[in-house]
Amino acid sequence: TLRGYRENRFAGRATALANLETRWKILDGRRAGLILLAFADGGRVFDRPRDATWRNWKGAAGGGLRITWDRVMVLNMSHGRSGEDANTFISFGHMF
Repeated sequence: TLRGYRENRFAGRATALANLETRWKILDGRRAGLILLAFADGGRVFDRPRDATWRNWKGAAGGGLRITWDRVMVLNMSHGRSGEDANTFISFGHMF
């Protein structure tokens, strides 16, 4: 969920996440669509929920492309960068 870090980079019993995503429709045709996006992700893991704090959150940002077909199928491609790593994701469906 933190696009820009390796999968399973952080582990804990409690997780806090925040995502901000902006989408621009470039093509909104009857059969196909094209959406550009920019995002910022932040998060932190904790051993216990009561240990939650606003300090030491990790963040990542990036952009991507969504291709829609018949307004039902969505191909999601995004690339995120953090201070530690970079990662590219390809999946089906919107993130949210």
